[in-house]
Amino acid sequence: MPSYSKLIILGVVTVGIVGCFNEYSVTKNQKYIDRQTDLYSLVAIDSEYQNDYNNSLKYYKKLYSITYDEVYLLKILTYSYKSKNYNYMYEMAKAAINEFPKKEEFYKRHSIIALVSLGRLDEALVLGDELLSNNKSNKNYEIVANIYYAIGNYNKSAEYYKKVYEKTKDGRVLLKLVEILY
Repeated sequence: MPSYSKLIILGVVTVGIVGCFNEYSVTKNQKYIDRQTDLYSLVAIDSEYQNDYNNSLKYYKKLYSITYDEVYLLKILTYSYKSKNYNYMYEMAKAAINEFPKKEEFYKRHSIIALVSLGRLDEALVLGDELLSNNKSNKNYEIVANIYYAIGNYNKSAEYYKKVYEKTKDGRVLLKLVEILY
């Protein structure tokens, strides 16, 4: 019996020591990651302030790869667009649809913006029609109207803008409608 007691005590002490070192290691790694993300955040924000979109994008990519925080993904989409890196914007928006399924509609809209910017209008229209089939919101009608406008189908574009204007009485939409009609 005494030999089992010593073995149990030795086991408990060993597990306790290993646990302490492991905790120290995790804490040390977390501190390094926190310092790294703090530094990247400062550089990204400074780049934003200086309108250096490519550098902002670079550091928000790094932040997202470390944290997978959706806030950084939104910044990536913004600065991909501002730096005219539409292919990357499209890929990230498409990936976000799987990563954040509750916001599928939001990320599909960003995919459409990227596709229109790339001149891939037929693909954008397919996604736009998907959006409308799932949710006939004013925003989705307006997006599809913009796609038709980019395609050059002004009658169809005006039809969709008219639907939005009738529901919202939004002056911005009226200006787009007047631009098409006159």
